[in-house]
Amino acid sequence: MHLTTSVVTIDRAVVPEPVTDVVTEKTYITTEPEIEIRKPATLSQALTEPGVAVIKPKTRVRKES
Repeated sequence: MHLTTSVVTIDRAVVPEPVTDVVTEKTYITTEPEIEIRKPATLSQALTEPGVAVIKPKTRVRKES
């Protein structure tokens, strides 16, 4: 069995130009207060200490194209 291979020579190759897509996004950051009520952990603390309301900031990030 005899195999033959052919060689193809190319003088010029077509190379596509690089393409850059510009994507503009707006980022909206919303910070709103969130109230958390912390209760005492044990019965003895519950009898001597009241629950405490704590205000924590809650941040949401929203992106739009």
